[in-house]
Formats: sequence, structure tokens, C-alpha cells
Amino acid sequence: MEPARAWQASPAPRSRGRPALLGPWLVFAACCSACGGRAGLPLEPDFGFLTVDEVWQQAEGIEGQQIRVRGWRMTSIIITRMGCEPMRCDCNYGEGGLGLASKPVSVPGPEQVIGISDVECSRDECSVRCSPFDPYTAAAFEMVGALRLSRNVQGEVSGMALDDIDLAASSELAGGTDLATMSASPLRLGQATCTCPSSTWLDDCWDAGESLTCTVP
Repeated sequence: MEPARAWQASPAPRSRGRPALLGPWLVFAACCSACGGRAGLPLEPDFGFLTVDEVWQQAEGIEGQQIRVRGWRMTSIIITRMGCEPMRCDCNYGEGGLGLASKPVSVPGPEQVIGISDVECSRDECSVRCSPFDPYTAAAFEMVGALRLSRNVQGEVSGMALDDIDLAASSELAGGTDLATMSASPLRLGQATCTCPSSTWLDDCWDAGESLTCTVP
């Protein structure tokens, strides 16, 4: 699984010499109890979307509703860590998905996350495959879907996800660091295959801080 604050493109710490199973991230638990945002704005703000923090602040009042959310990409894959000699692409295998985070991965500090339940990814040592769209090329997304909440034993909201994603109404975002002013483009629909441009092994690419190169047929 990717480190909590280094999830540019599912980087997993290299540990090829010992078996391990990295823990899941798909609980989408809150990392802080109160975060900043456009507090007090109505459900349909002038920007035309809600931020991740705003969804967490209003969660119980909008549960089950279709909402439009902008957030920063957070990808994670649960992967085995078996040692192989010689190393080969099918040495380890993992599955995971996409979440929207309240801040970019480069910004330190706690964050809130909303899972995107319709996105499925799998990887081996050499490539990552995701559908129904490419979640790696863009740094941020605007997603439209129905809000689903999960609760702990005390009945408190402990996680959330968007279900039934409207792919045609959703977008990838680019241009700057302000979600409100980033430009929107259609999602790159299809099964994306992502590889490291400088090495056979994904971990080499992530260790060097390189982005993946993704193709969609």
C-alpha cells in the first residue's frame, strides 16, 4: 500500500526480500476531525462543486444524494511483497482504487478522503491496470456520484465513498493548484495500462519520483 503522504502514483516501499501483506486503505477514514474549507456555504455553492472537506462537514445531511466533488488524486493498491530470484513481473500482485483527497500529496498534514468505488486497479511488478478510466494522468478530479457513508460502532461517520459514478459528467482537472480555477477535461475512458518510462520495474520509477506513463486503447 502506498505511504499515507506519498501517494503520487501508488508508490509502495520496496521490500522484495521478505513476504508481507500491506494493509488496506479502502476504509477511507478521516485523518482529522475538523479541517478548513468554505464553511457554511450551501450545498450548491457558486463554484458549482463541493470540496472534500465540505462533503465531510455536511455528510449526514447529504447522504445518498448525487453530488459533484473536486479533490486531489489519491491512489492506493494493496500488494503482496514476496521475494523472487530472479525478479519477474508476476512476482507480486495487488488490487486497489482511487480516492479524492482534501489536499495534494505534496502538502504535509492531515487530510480527508472520499473513495471512488467504481474505479478498480490491479498491478504486478511491471504495470498498473485501471478501469473504467485512467486515474493516474491527472492530479485532481471532479467526480459526480451518490454519497455513501460508513459508520463506526458508535454510529459516527468514519468513511465515505461515491457510488454510481456518472462518467460523462465527471472530469479530470489540470492547471495550477486551486481546485476552483483548474480546467476540466473529459475522463480518459477505458482500461488504462501504466508503466514506468525509465525502468521495467514500477518501484524503480516511484523510488526516483517519476510519474507513470499511461495508455488507454
